[in-house]
Amino acid sequence: MQRLLGSDLSPGSVARRTDDELRTAGLSRAKVAALRDLSARAAAGELAAAAIAAASDDEIRRRLLAVRGVGAWTVEVFLLTLGRGDALPAGDVGLRRAVRAAYGLDHLPAAAEVEALGESWRPHRSLAAAYLYGSLHESPASS
Repeated sequence: MQRLLGSDLSPGSVARRTDDELRTAGLSRAKVAALRDLSARAAAGELAAAAIAAASDDEIRRRLLAVRGVGAWTVEVFLLTLGRGDALPAGDVGLRRAVRAAYGLDHLPAAAEVEALGESWRPHRSLAAAYLYGSLHESPASS
């Protein structure tokens, strides 16, 4: 992708490329459609950094989930990168593995189960997620 667009990853740069050009960069048809939707929304100002940073978590979720190809995991991880305090990427397999270990479960919990457990962590689910992710990197000798 960088070879095709260079350092200009702007919506205009994407718009100037044909679908075939984007496909030769390794994107599937679905990814091309998603990239085009994301670029169009960004060009229209719907995803301006200042507006996103000032928006509530729920508003960010609403705006990003409206973008083709963006799902709950992407939104929750994005909220984590913004430093938001109550994000929980419940579908993340690493987080699900950490929950399994932390709760002594005999199965890998589904995202819905992690969401249910996470209700008791509100409004600090991001902190809980950080501790859970951190637990994946602990060596048995350090515990």
